[in-house]
Amino acid sequence: MNKTRQKRNDYDAEIIKILIEKYQVGKNYIEKSIRGDRNGNLSITIAEAYKKLKQDKNKAIKKASEEL
Repeated sequence: MNKTRQKRNDYDAEIIKILIEKYQVGKNYIEKSIRGDRNGNLSITIAEAYKKLKQDKNKAIKKASEEL
């Protein structure tokens, strides 16, 4: 029997590095915060910051591609 594989989340490495520098926490903590495994004020702030940075990055890419 084959085991079913769980999908692994791939997070944007550049955004993760920015959050590590800003909040002075580890990569594991940030990934768990984004997933929702951590609860607390800092975790919520990190998850919101990740979502905002990702949206801004996607907008910038879309804008740049339209200018080409």
